[in-house]
Amino acid sequence: MITDEYFIPESYMTVKMVKEVMAEFTWPVTYSVEKYNEYHISLKFPLCEIDLYNVPEDGVSVSFLTYDGGKTLNADEIDIIGFIDNHDPKRDYAIEYGTGANNEDNTRKSVRNNIKWLQQYHLGFIMGTDYSWVTKYLASKK
Repeated sequence: MITDEYFIPESYMTVKMVKEVMAEFTWPVTYSVEKYNEYHISLKFPLCEIDLYNVPEDGVSVSFLTYDGGKTLNADEIDIIGFIDNHDPKRDYAIEYGTGANNEDNTRKSVRNNIKWLQQYHLGFIMGTDYSWVTKYLASKK
């Protein structure tokens, strides 16, 4: 989309797409998928809320908004990777690579990669049974 002031790239991430990708995996708790705005979709679990946000020419990223039943966290994936024990996505699951173009197929691959990452490293966080990286992350912020 082009306006008189600046170019705003289209977001191909939709609630339908995220629900379809989420359905490819088994989840230990119930969840809902809700649109926040064109670039943000919220994954709401009983004890936490996780934001998928689309940077159209960069892919989809993850932000952990709340944990432990609603405590504010607001931690972006790039900021917490160093606090995750034994973190090695290339070893732990098949990463899907796109062309870098902003289109539906690449967006779906990016969503799926992030869901794989949540499945591999964050099910304990989602279930409320493991906040080890959260503890380390919050301690680093003091």
